[in-house]
Amino acid sequence: MPAFTVSDPAVPPSLHGPVLVDAHGRLRYWSTVESHLAHAHLRSSTVGIHLSAIERLYAFAEQLWRNDTLDAVIARQDLARIDDLLHAFFSKLRSEAQRTGHGSDEAWRIASRFASRSCERLVGLGSPRRMRQARDLLDRLTRLDHDLALRPRRRPGRPRGLPAVVIEDLYELVLPESPRNPFRNASLRWRNFVVVLLLLHQGLRRSELLQLPVDAVQSERDPHSGRERFWLNVSENPYERTDPRRDRPALKNDLATRQIPISRGLVEAIDAYAQGQRGRRERSYLFYSQKQKALSKRQVNDLFLVLSRKLSEAAQRELWNRHRPLRVTPHDLRHTCAAVRLSQLVGDDHTKLPAAIEQLRPFFGWSRDSEMPRLYARTYFEAQVAKVWRDDFDARVEFLRSVP
Repeated sequence: MPAFTVSDPAVPPSLHGPVLVDAHGRLRYWSTVESHLAHAHLRSSTVGIHLSAIERLYAFAEQLWRNDTLDAVIARQDLARIDDLLHAFFSKLRSEAQRTGHGSDEAWRIASRFASRSCERLVGLGSPRRMRQARDLLDRLTRLDHDLALRPRRRPGRPRGLPAVVIEDLYELVLPESPRNPFRNASLRWRNFVVVLLLLHQGLRRSELLQLPVDAVQSERDPHSGRERFWLNVSENPYERTDPRRDRPALKNDLATRQIPISRGLVEAIDAYAQGQRGRRERSYLFYSQKQKALSKRQVNDLFLVLSRKLSEAAQRELWNRHRPLRVTPHDLRHTCAAVRLSQLVGDDHTKLPAAIEQLRPFFGWSRDSEMPRLYARTYFEAQVAKVWRDDFDARVEFLRSVP
């Protein structure tokens, strides 16, 4: 990468640090602006990663246009050329990912956001027509950045539920009063307990979990039995017009909006957390970080990284024996939930399998054409998983009911 570190006293201190230069040793103007305005808070090593991806865009533009003119094209606000460049760059990265097996999501994200931010800085300097064109381009870039994946294509693997010993170990780790619980205070312990239970027992996707408002659980009394019934509303948060999180969680599709039944024990766990540990918040999201901000996808991943490191030797050995990574992810819990619910619906009568598959679709938000239920149907899960999933949780309901 043609780059060097500026430390000359004659250069303003704000420009000190890694920068990009062209073949003649001249600063690349817009990448320098990007480093000054967007990279100032990043570590040097991270800035290097960003500049490497941006240099790939500069080099690709020079190859495509046979001239090193990306800075000039941005300055002229030649949005059509920038649009064409980014689509061609995306196609190149995707082809490389499919050929090599290595994803290029990060390079695309960094380079496309550099281009969009550079254009955005000039939006207010042009005519109203030019401003509209710039905003249209920015919208298209946002959609590309959000919707397109650069990971190499892979044949869909067979989803697998977690082994019973791992489920049992997770329960032991996240129970708020467990001596093995790795989290430092009651608020974190209760929040993480409820997060794990919702992912495991309701089969939520991570983004669905993070959209839940504090009143996501609703109830009504059955007029025939007189018993109270509970359900969970899974949808875009109805109370929030904007989402403050950088990596905004979004529902996968329209079918992800659904109402699913939820057990009384899990309702009591949610109430214990929401009423006793969550505290007052400015926004309606159910889950918050310790810094009083809406919980992010990265923070959920970090939670599971901590739990994975604390798994017992027996749990880790079982994962190893099953040729699985020695870690648990949020989506593993969704797989496990689907596997167990299918097992419970079918029981010993395999003639029920087609009907059971159709019953899974609305619960998990799958379309009628989705192959996911059939992928689960090809796998036979050990009966012990269902027993642990159900009985081990039910054994703790008495503890939940003892919480004031």
